Amino acid sequence: MAGNTRGKLKEHLEGVHRNFDWSIHHLQESLTLIAEQIRVSAIAENPNITDTEIQQQVEEYPLYKAVLKLGESIQALDVISMDVYSHL
Repeated sequence: MAGNTRGKLKEHLEGVHRNFDWSIHHLQESLTLIAEQIRVSAIAENPNITDTEIQQQVEEYPLYKAVLKLGESIQALDVISMDVYSHL
């Protein structure tokens, strides 16, 4: 493969990696927002709720689970893209 093409491919794959990093960052922020909203709602419903019970509600919340799975999927794609990058 021509050096110029190889370099451009590596540059594009590095761009994919950076975009995945930003995606993970935004998903982590989203998880924080979701968890905080669940915490506030849970405390409003039951002021005596424990942190363990709140954490359980967070982990069982469908939107939280979906965003978490999306993040895991993006991390898997990032690993694959970096593997391709390392073989160029």
